[in-house]
Amino acid sequence: MILTGSTSEISTLKARVQATVQACEMAGGEDCQAFYIQSNNSPTDYMVICSATSYVHAQGLYQKIEDWLLSNHIEILTPPGRDDNSGWVIIDCGFMFIHIMQQALRSYYDLEHLWFKDALI
Repeated sequence: MILTGSTSEISTLKARVQATVQACEMAGGEDCQAFYIQSNNSPTDYMVICSATSYVHAQGLYQKIEDWLLSNHIEILTPPGRDDNSGWVIIDCGFMFIHIMQQALRSYYDLEHLWFKDALI
């Protein structure tokens, strides 16, 4: 869901994104950050990125975050049970993508500076 521009819609989505960052932190994610990226011709409005210490940690974070999203009525558009053994899991919620990445991959791809250096929320 790309924003239509209404102020109430933006603040509501921003609050959901901020709550998602807190949920990622409570689930054990490290260095959790959110970015507003809609102005960068992105397919989404917000990006959440958090680090995992291992593949198993990434899968555990994925499950906890997925459960939190569903319990808070946030639709998940990605297929359930993603397990490609890459160390990088993406959850597509339409208005927000959540990246759970092992630290080595996060450092290598450096998404924060690739697209979003001025969009931290």
